[in-house]
Amino acid sequence: MAIETNKRNRSTSRDGGYECKTCKKRYETFQALGGHQGTHKKVKLTDESNDACLLNLGTVVRKSLGLHRCQTCMKEFETGQALGGHMRRHRLEKALILMEKESMWRQQEVVEKAESDVIFAALELQLLKSKEDEQDEAKTELVLAAQEWRLSV
Repeated sequence: MAIETNKRNRSTSRDGGYECKTCKKRYETFQALGGHQGTHKKVKLTDESNDACLLNLGTVVRKSLGLHRCQTCMKEFETGQALGGHMRRHRLEKALILMEKESMWRQQEVVEKAESDVIFAALELQLLKSKEDEQDEAKTELVLAAQEWRLSV
C-alpha cells in the first residue's frame, strides 16, 4: 500500500482513508480529517491567563487572547463555531424584543381605537342631544304660538 503525503499535515492512502500526521488518527473522509485537524490548531490554556487581569491606571483591562470575540457582549470563544453557536442567543433575544414591541404596538392601536370610538360615541350623543333640544324648543314655540292664537281668537 503506497502512502502519499500532501502539503497540509495529512497523508492519504489508496484505500480511501485519510490519516492525521499529528496524532496518526485515521478518517474515512477528507472532510472528517479536516474537522479533526482544527483541534490541533486550538489555543490550549494550561495556566490561569484566561482569567488574569491587568491593572492599568485604575481601570481593569482583560487580557485579549486574540480569539473569536462576540461584538454584542464582548465574550471570547476559542473557535468561530463556538462563537456562531453563541450568536444564536443574541438573535433569539432580538427576535423576542421585536415580538414584544410588536405586541405593545398592537395593544396601543387597540387602546387608541377604543379611545377614538368613545370620543366618536360622545360626539354622536352630544349631536343627538342638541337635535332633541332643538326639537323640544320647536315644540315649545309651537305650543306657545298655539296658546297665543287661542287667546287672540
